[in-house]
Amino acid sequence: MGKTIFWLTVASVFWIALVCPSPFPANSSGNVVTSAAWAATEEFSYHDDEILMHFSEEENAHHYAHLSGMLVQLWKEQRNFFKVRGKGENTVAAQVEDLFNDSSLAASEDNYHEAYVSLRKVYELLKGSLDEMGIKNGK
Repeated sequence: MGKTIFWLTVASVFWIALVCPSPFPANSSGNVVTSAAWAATEEFSYHDDEILMHFSEEENAHHYAHLSGMLVQLWKEQRNFFKVRGKGENTVAAQVEDLFNDSSLAASEDNYHEAYVSLRKVYELLKGSLDEMGIKNGK
C-alpha cells in the first residue's frame, strides 16, 4: 500500500509539472517577476512591481516567503545571463547566496526586519548586476 501511494504521488507531481504552467516567467495578471521576450531577438527584461510591493508590505512570514521566492528566481536569471553576457567571475551570485543564508537564518528566528534588510541587499545586487549586463527593468 505504501509503495502504491508513493508512486501515485510521484505520478501526480510529474503530471502537474508537465501540464500546469509555471508561475515564472509570467503570470496572467501581468504581475511578473521576470518576463522573457526571447523569440528571435533574445531580449530580456524583468518587472519588479511584485517585488517592490512585497518590500512595501508588512514584514512577516507571508510576504517574506513570496519575496524570497521571487528573488531566488531573479537570481537564477542573473546567473543564466552572466554565463552568456558576463565577464570574469560572477561575484554577485556568491554574495547573493551569502545574503540569502543570512536572510533565512533571521527569518527562522522570527526576525523579519533583519531578513528584509538582507533581501533588500540581494535585490540591489541583482538589479545592479542585471543593469551592468544591459538587462533593464521593463516597466
